[in-house]
Amino acid sequence: MASCGPALCSRVVEIFDDFQRLESLADGKAVYQMTAKDISLMKTMDIIAAAFLFVGGINWGLVGLFGFDLIASIFGSMSASSRIVYILVGISAIYDAVSWKFIQKRWECHGFFGKSESAAA
Repeated sequence: MASCGPALCSRVVEIFDDFQRLESLADGKAVYQMTAKDISLMKTMDIIAAAFLFVGGINWGLVGLFGFDLIASIFGSMSASSRIVYILVGISAIYDAVSWKFIQKRWECHGFFGKSESAAA
């Protein structure tokens, strides 16, 4: 997994702050011109967050169904490595919850029914 150096992390924070300001100024109707590099970086962050949410979801499903903690069995119960994985899953959940609208825009998602569909159809 790629490490998040100070420059990369600060750029992600800048982009996220720009989105937050634009949303508050124009109720999400403002257009933010991101560079291809910015979009690529944010999509990479989206994929990493989704991967950690997948791992967390599978792990909690195993815990609920079988009482088996996969992360603890791989890294050790509450070891530094397993705690880091748990923390990254939590951070990924917060990232997705806060960025949901922007993730949909970046990936051109149009909701559950799609762009041309509606619930009544």
